[in-house]
Amino acid sequence: MGVGRLLYSRIYEWAAQSQLLTICAEMNLDPPNHESLRFHDKAGFVQMGTRRLENGKCVSMQIRPTINELQNV
Repeated sequence: MGVGRLLYSRIYEWAAQSQLLTICAEMNLDPPNHESLRFHDKAGFVQMGTRRLENGKCVSMQIRPTINELQNV
């Protein structure tokens, strides 16, 4: 298991224990971070919007249900 997957598995556990319904993340669209976009797509994140930052970067704002919520679907 890679570092990213290990980190997110701990985040999913913490979120479920904390009774959180969703997890949020954002990743660069401009300049693009293709690896991060693929990683989050495979992890079940979906884009809810985009945002242009003061430094000119554009980011994808994404959410994913917690493990508890996925089990209830």
